[in-house]
Amino acid sequence: MIGRAVLALIVLAAAASPAGAASVNLNTATCRDFLTASPVVVATTLAWLAGYYQDEDAQPVIDFDGLKTSAAKLKSFCAAHPDETVGAAAESLFGRE
Repeated sequence: MIGRAVLALIVLAAAASPAGAASVNLNTATCRDFLTASPVVVATTLAWLAGYYQDEDAQPVIDFDGLKTSAAKLKSFCAAHPDETVGAAAESLFGRE
């Protein structure tokens, strides 16, 4: 519950910035879109993905080093697969088995 509240705050902060006025549909946004998005959109997307793929009973901790690692993995994958959707890329990289 706390993790969702933190993510909501991140989303609100991003929406308050001029570059954060758009929404991101991970089922239609391509890796190319992700790679050219503003830093705020990238950070917010990564934070959302971290919360989404976190175990349900995980501690409410934001791992900034983990976000950097995830960002590097997703950017590398997206550079190699620019037409893949961000959602499919994230599922390939972070999805549960």
